[in-house]
Amino acid sequence: GEVMLRPFREMSILLRSSRLMLLATAAFLSKMVFSGDIILFFFYVENNLGVNDRDVAWMMFVTGVVGLLIQAGLLKYLISLMGERGLLLVSFCCGTVHNL
Repeated sequence: GEVMLRPFREMSILLRSSRLMLLATAAFLSKMVFSGDIILFFFYVENNLGVNDRDVAWMMFVTGVVGLLIQAGLLKYLISLMGERGLLLVSFCCGTVHNL
């Protein structure tokens, strides 16, 4: 029971500040759009660039491995460097520039 409730208790930090709640909501919505973009990208390259299912599977595999490596190795270093709040702000700003 204790372990299952921990994420909800940790998310309660967002309720302390309206800015953090707004930032988290914007990051969530941005990620939803980005996830849709990825799927559309795979359909596009498959239909217009002659990429086959095996190539798409390979691209997804590489993307997953890179994400895993970043989360497993780089994330802890970045949190110690910038703090959780600073990393959240930098990540959101990078995501905003990427979506422009």
